[in-house]
Amino acid sequence: MDLSDMDLKDWKPSRFNMLTRTEEGTLLVFNSFSTAFMQFEGEEAEHFAHILDGEPVEESPDFLETLAREGFIVPRTADELERARKLHESLFEHDDRLRLTLLPTENCNFRCIYCYEEHTPKRMSPELISSLVRLVRKKAPTLNNLGFSWFGGEPLLAMDIIEELTQQALEICKEHHIEYSSGMVTNGYLLTDKMADRCFSAQISRFQITLDGPAETHDTLRVLAGGGGTFDTIFANLQNLRRKKNDFQVKIRVNFTPDTISRIPDFMQFLKAEFGGDSRFAIYFHPVGQWGGKQDHLIKTCDRKTEFSLETEFMTMALQEGFTMDYWKDSLQIFGSACYAADPYSFAIGTDGTVYKCTVAFLDPTNQIGKITPDGSMNIDQELHNLWIRSGEETDTECQLCAFRPVCQGNRCPLTRLQGNRKPCPKFYTQIDKCLPLLAAEARGA
Repeated sequence: MDLSDMDLKDWKPSRFNMLTRTEEGTLLVFNSFSTAFMQFEGEEAEHFAHILDGEPVEESPDFLETLAREGFIVPRTADELERARKLHESLFEHDDRLRLTLLPTENCNFRCIYCYEEHTPKRMSPELISSLVRLVRKKAPTLNNLGFSWFGGEPLLAMDIIEELTQQALEICKEHHIEYSSGMVTNGYLLTDKMADRCFSAQISRFQITLDGPAETHDTLRVLAGGGGTFDTIFANLQNLRRKKNDFQVKIRVNFTPDTISRIPDFMQFLKAEFGGDSRFAIYFHPVGQWGGKQDHLIKTCDRKTEFSLETEFMTMALQEGFTMDYWKDSLQIFGSACYAADPYSFAIGTDGTVYKCTVAFLDPTNQIGKITPDGSMNIDQELHNLWIRSGEETDTECQLCAFRPVCQGNRCPLTRLQGNRKPCPKFYTQIDKCLPLLAAEARGA
């Protein structure tokens, strides 16, 4: 695009601009289609505000070129809704990737109070492992990317299955020049020094591990199957990870309830001393919900508005204590706030070969969309599949017109939409006036 002879009358503000002002008057602007984020101060802020309002302004060519290159202004003839539609359809056209969330076991050594799973001793059978290998081999000629996410139950209870499947998948990837990546959601209790080395050898480089506040609160929520606390063991394992030289990423998830929020500030100080400033460790916060477990009646929850407010408050603390905003920045990329269940090439596989879309509603019949067959085929009920992947911006006219559309796709949580509870708007949209200042503060090194 030649921008050397720009005339502002031929350009218009992008419909995907989202902006807010800080108390100091700095204008913060994020564009959800280009994912550009910029800060404007002084005269530039006022000039850009006038441009957004469609008012005539005299502006330098360099400034206008910057706005155009970052996507904040677009050609007046541009049909941005059509661009967004094509962007969404590209998700379905690029079938060169496969993402499998694998449950090597449904057993767990924890009995967390808010857990929704059944905790059966089921493990993947040798026959299913062979079928999954056949599945990968069938898909391999058209794949550029293969991702395994290990889930459970507690996946480390079946590390032998993880190693066996990984070894065979890596051989196929090497043969077909496929990029492979792997992560794990684990409670961290079994992630000892030796187990961590086994994970690294199995190419697992991303971990999500939960610490629900300090030991006093964590140990009331996340308890061993036979009773007893878990915090000290998990924390010791995290300390061992920190001392390793490997390249990995750990997301420390902190679930909170109305009863535990008062302990978060001191807990952040505690985490800072051990992990603050180590870019391999990120932190994010999530409100505890009544997710369908047998103890839902015992769980206190925050209302939606309070949830969002507290998450922002806690992330502000995290930034001040030396943690990054990477979790939020990832969620502001194209498709970054869309659920994995809305991805047409993402599936969860249970221990019996059942194919799911969502890892929360295993017992929901609409989530049981197919089965892995012995020959490595994935028999999918396409009508059920479409409920998860075609129920967002395709059908929601408000989502189609939303400034956050390219990032969210109307699919922050297909399950919420299917259950008819509410529109599943992500907090980055509803709290953009609080999120952008935090990202700006990190960019300034605050």
